[in-house]
Amino acid sequence: MAEKLRSEMDGLAARGERSQHLEQLHPVGSPHRSALDTVRALFEQIHPGFLEAQMTATPKLTPAELRFLALEKLGLGYQEMANILGVSLQTVYKTGQRMRKKTQS
Repeated sequence: MAEKLRSEMDGLAARGERSQHLEQLHPVGSPHRSALDTVRALFEQIHPGFLEAQMTATPKLTPAELRFLALEKLGLGYQEMANILGVSLQTVYKTGQRMRKKTQS
C-alpha cells in the first residue's frame, strides 16, 4: 500500500500539487481508528469526491464498504486490504460480496 500511495504522491508532485498532508500518509500502517481516519482524509485529497459519489449512488453502503472501495480504488488486493484493516481475508471477501449485492439492486 505504501508503494501505491507513494506513487500517487509522486504523481501529485509532478503536477505541482504535493501536499504536506500526503507526506503523513507514508508512516500510517496500523489498523487503528485514528490511522484509518487519516488514510480516509488523505485519500479524499488524492481522489476528491470519490467517496461522496459512491455514497450518493448507493446510500446503503456501510463505513466498512466505503473503506473497501477506497482501498480497491488504490489498486490493492484482498490480502493487502486485510492486512491494512487488521481483519481476516474472509472478512474482506464478505465485505466485497455485500457491497456488490447492494450496488446491483
